Amino acid sequence: MDSKRSSSPNSGAIIDPLIKLQLISKHWRSLILSPQFSHLHTLHHRSSKPQSSFLLRFRCRKILQSCNGLLLVECTNSRYADKNYYVCNPTTGKYRKLSLSEEQREGVSGVRIAFDPSKSPYYKVLCFRSNKGSDNGSDNVEVYDSEIHTWKDRVQTSHVQGQIINGVCWNNGIYFIRSHLPSFYFCFKDDSHGIHRIRKIPTNQTRGAMRNHVMESNGHLHYVMPSLRRRESYVCVCVYEKNKEDRSWFLRYKANANPFS
Repeated sequence: MDSKRSSSPNSGAIIDPLIKLQLISKHWRSLILSPQFSHLHTLHHRSSKPQSSFLLRFRCRKILQSCNGLLLVECTNSRYADKNYYVCNPTTGKYRKLSLSEEQREGVSGVRIAFDPSKSPYYKVLCFRSNKGSDNGSDNVEVYDSEIHTWKDRVQTSHVQGQIINGVCWNNGIYFIRSHLPSFYFCFKDDSHGIHRIRKIPTNQTRGAMRNHVMESNGHLHYVMPSLRRRESYVCVCVYEKNKEDRSWFLRYKANANPFS
């Protein structure tokens, strides 16, 4: 799937300027890719009949991740059938199936997508697979590159433990920040090493610690740690930010969330 192109060949006159406008900022891109924007366009172009989504072909559908306008979707027709993975653009209606060999399908522990249209029109997909033949419990990490439409073996690592269910695209990589398991990031600029361990992450020592959240916001990586202060009867939210220079964390915000709860 080419994330740059529209499904309608007659709309090139408007699509090309919109592509350029999307690169101004992520805020502009979010406005252009919003459902309201595309709805306003369809109100004035009713000639084509609406097409049903390809996702309706499958009985079981699960959105694994969204990243800057693209969706990574897991589809299957039954609980016991092979899982298929698709990258789709809900605005244009275009999609691409990620072809997996029989060997690749075995032991998949997680699939993640990275896409930053301000840097490249192409996306990358990480596939984590458990290495059953390994004595140290290492995982194989493979990368799909949409520019060349191929998978590449990158690295074996022992940093990955458990199922990969989250990951945030930031600073030319995907960051996996986990409070009870090893945290790591995959750097797309470093083909020889690939995965790097994150040894220090902020911790919450209070008894009322709640579920933490990792998110990218305006080019910054934030680690949100809410906790319930029982004695003071309020919810405290600490937001840590990662420094791009030395990759350390520092406290950016601390607030009482009670007025909003």
